[in-house]
Amino acid sequence: YLTRWNQLDVQIKRVFTVGTLQFEPGVDVYNVFNSNVVLTQNQNFGSALGQPQQVLQGRLLRLTTQINF
Repeated sequence: YLTRWNQLDVQIKRVFTVGTLQFEPGVDVYNVFNSNVVLTQNQNFGSALGQPQQVLQGRLLRLTTQINF
């Protein structure tokens, strides 16, 4: 069996109001601890047996904004 994997995603948002305009900036961070766990590995016999084929995606930062008027 492959090792167990944990992933932490965080989202932070805040609403600012100016008159009738609402401005909502946000930050999303995926895979906060930058885990690199193997998701799949080669199952074929030979020299490549057990080689990682897919790992968990690295840390990702996304900046967002929403404007309501």
